[in-house]
Amino acid sequence: TMLRASAVDATGLTSGVLGLALSGNTAFARRTDGSTMMWGAPSATPTPSAVLGTGQSQVVTGDSHQCVLTSAGGVRCLGANNRGQLGNGTIVYSAFLVDVTGLTSGVKSLFASGSLTCAVTTSGGAKCWGENAYGQLGSGSTAAYGTVPVDVSGLTSGVDFVATHPSYACAALSAGGTMCWGNSIYGHLGNGVTTNGAQRTPVTVDNLTDRVKSLALGFYRACGVTSAGGVQCWGYNYNIPYGGAFELPTYWYSATDYPGLTTGIASCQISSSAGISG
Repeated sequence: TMLRASAVDATGLTSGVLGLALSGNTAFARRTDGSTMMWGAPSATPTPSAVLGTGQSQVVTGDSHQCVLTSAGGVRCLGANNRGQLGNGTIVYSAFLVDVTGLTSGVKSLFASGSLTCAVTTSGGAKCWGENAYGQLGSGSTAAYGTVPVDVSGLTSGVDFVATHPSYACAALSAGGTMCWGNSIYGHLGNGVTTNGAQRTPVTVDNLTDRVKSLALGFYRACGVTSAGGVQCWGYNYNIPYGGAFELPTYWYSATDYPGLTTGIASCQISSSAGISG
C-alpha cells in the first residue's frame, strides 16, 4: 500500500475509457468496448479487472454498493445489502451482480448515493430502493428501508432525471420545475421547511419553474442549473460569497439565484466545504 502525491496510469486503462465512478475505496471505469473494470476494495485488487463483465451503459456507486445499467435497459447491483441496496428482495450481501426486482428492462438512467438508489424508466417514471429512514424512497412508506424498487409517489411519468443524496432526493421534471423528498433539515427540499424531519412524498421546490438540466445535492443545500443557464439554490446558504465577503448564514427557503452564476452554466457541483462550482 502506497500513498501517491501525483497521478499514475491505471494498468490497462491508458485509452478507451468513457467514464469513471468512485465509491469509498473502490474505483470503476466504463470502457468503449462495453466492459466495466473495477479495482480496490472489497477484493483489494490493485489493478483493474473486468469483474462487472460487459454490456453496461452506466455505472453508479453508493457508499458500499454498486449498480449497473445494462445495454438492454436492465439494472443489476452488487455489494452491501443491509438496507436493501441491491433491490433484489433480500438483505444479503452479494459479491456478484444480481438482478434488481422488476427492472430487467425499461430503465434509461440510474442514480445512487449512500444506501439509496433511484432509477428513471424509459416512460419517465422514478423508482427508488434502499434507505428510507427519512422517506428517501418517496413512496410514502414508513419502513426503515425498501428491498425492492417502488414508485416515487406522483412521479410515474414526466421525470427527466433524478439526483440523490444519502438523506434526500430530487427529480427534474420534463414540464419544468423540480420536486424533492426525504430529510427536510437545512431546507434542502425547497418548500420552506427546515426541521429535521422525514418528507416521505415529493414536494415542489418553490420559485423554480424552469426546466432543469443539472442538479447537485449537498449536505447544506441543493442547486439546479436551469435551461437558461442560471444556477438556483435552496437550503442553508452557508459559505455563500457576496462581493468578496461571505454572507452571514441564513436559509434560502425557496430556489434563489446564486450570485454570479445567472447565465452560461452547463452544470454545477457542491464541494465538501459547501462551495459551488459551475
